[in-house]
Amino acid sequence: MGLANLCALAIRRYGEANPDSWTGLRFENEPRVRIVASFVGDLEQHEYELRRLLAYPDRLVFEQSRWIKSQLDDIASEIHSTLRQRQAMTGRPVMGRLGVGIGVVSVGLQADQEELAGELAQRYGDAVELEVGAFAYPMGRKRSRPRSPRGPEPEIGDIEGLELRLHPERRVFEVGDRGQADLVVSNVSTHHVGRFHCGQPLLAMLVDESGQVVGGPAPAAIAGTGRSIDLDPGDELKIKVLIGTASYREELGYLLPGSAPTYGSAKASRRTPRRERSARHLNRSRLSRGTAPKCPQRIRCSRSRSSSSCERSQHSQVTSSRSF
Repeated sequence: MGLANLCALAIRRYGEANPDSWTGLRFENEPRVRIVASFVGDLEQHEYELRRLLAYPDRLVFEQSRWIKSQLDDIASEIHSTLRQRQAMTGRPVMGRLGVGIGVVSVGLQADQEELAGELAQRYGDAVELEVGAFAYPMGRKRSRPRSPRGPEPEIGDIEGLELRLHPERRVFEVGDRGQADLVVSNVSTHHVGRFHCGQPLLAMLVDESGQVVGGPAPAAIAGTGRSIDLDPGDELKIKVLIGTASYREELGYLLPGSAPTYGSAKASRRTPRRERSARHLNRSRLSRGTAPKCPQRIRCSRSRSSSSCERSQHSQVTSSRSF
């Protein structure tokens, strides 16, 4: 066990021995590696006791909190029960994620749960940090710890010999829905195509007519790994794809507008090769060689009398990508 982990273990043990004031700890790497310990109440006594325990006390920073860990655990348990009840009542997915952070309960809701987010914010105040779909709630609120920036969007391109067909699990997706599809990849050429690493499942992104990404699954969805495309002539394979209707553009709100007549062209990206791994954390959606196969299957979003829906058509397309 490294020195930093030994220090963290000593701090955590001290905190657990003082449950009436202990909130938690975290590591920070900039401007240098340090441990941030969070407590409720007077910090001076904790600082005096802890600095005597550590080999490098100058790497320890203290942070004031309003909530002790046991309070946050209780709040998280209440919220989990509330979300399960709401999901049972509505029959629709409600929760994206739920966790206890340092001094706050982090709650991620599906993109159509703005009203529920308001209820939780009113009930728990600053003890909770809320997200609805891809954005913080309320819209524009700064996160306590900003999310890592998303890499550039994948480019449209062609891989000679590949044909892609997208088969959603159902014909109509209401705005707010999430679901799956099979992406059928066929080698229609007379030569071998591969080997491309892409993972499974892929995450589908919806793009507008200009090719800009406007929505898809909420960020809580995680693309998979371990799938590759390696096809002889006439061969095909299926790759699972996750579909969502969360907005990725703040001006559109939390959900994609179902009244939009069309969404634009499709792309399917794959992972960068092993030799490019060092750049992947900066550009997770980047394609090796900067290209991706075009996908002929399309999805249209339209608004019915009482709700919005997305259906397969020849007026829009879906984008399959490794990650966002």
